[in-house]
Amino acid sequence: TRFRQRSNDPTKEIQPTLYNPAIFIKSDGKIFKLVPDEILYAEASGNYSKIVALNFSIMPAMSFTSLSTMLNHPEFIRVHRSFIINKTHIKLIDGNRVFIRSHEIPIGNSYKDEFIRQLGIG
Repeated sequence: TRFRQRSNDPTKEIQPTLYNPAIFIKSDGKIFKLVPDEILYAEASGNYSKIVALNFSIMPAMSFTSLSTMLNHPEFIRVHRSFIINKTHIKLIDGNRVFIRSHEIPIGNSYKDEFIRQLGIG
């Protein structure tokens, strides 16, 4: 949907932003539809990335850098060079570890200050 907004430039069009939280990821010849709220965390694993969701996990042949670009959502925070977590699933933070359900994720020293700041507790 397009619309025009009055401004100094009458030819300038404003594009509305439509938010679609679904992420589509190919793994093992299948395409998975992931909703960010269902993703617990992502982990780098060589040339692959591991995505752990509420009810399953997948390992797409995708670099962690590419995956981190796809997980450009306010709920995701990088806590380690090899881990991105969904902050809505945090159960406990203890020192340099964060617990998401039964998973223990390390917090890298260079990521800790920004992690605490993004949680609003620093």
